[in-house]
Amino acid sequence: MPAPGRRTPDTLLDVLLHAAEDVPGQEIVHVRDDGHDHVVTYAALRDDALRVAGGLRATGPAPGTPVPLLADSGADFQPLFWGALAAGLVPVPLAPEAQRVGPVWELLGRPPVLVDDRTEGLLAELPGPVHALRLAELRTSAPPV
Repeated sequence: MPAPGRRTPDTLLDVLLHAAEDVPGQEIVHVRDDGHDHVVTYAALRDDALRVAGGLRATGPAPGTPVPLLADSGADFQPLFWGALAAGLVPVPLAPEAQRVGPVWELLGRPPVLVDDRTEGLLAELPGPVHALRLAELRTSAPPV
């Protein structure tokens, strides 16, 4: 039960939005493969995720569409995941391995695939053309209104 005067999140996305409002400077630490840390605040993650959501809405997947999500690091995974939720999509996180991604992608009806720079090359191993939605491009969009 939340404290008096506190909002109860209705959705998973609300958890991030409320955290970014209530404790915007709180940090999330991602440990990279090389052992170095990547630090982002809740407010920065929210802003990044909302830009990604704007890009996703502009690219056309209909709300409710399940989209495979391939990211090599937590620092890239999080804006893709939260951005997909904010765009009304259903993120389907997958290990970035062609033999695992291919069957799921086929089962989902070959939807667009969310990728970061390090996982995009994997799409060449899938059968047929793949519509890649690239994190770097999605991040350049304006947040949805």
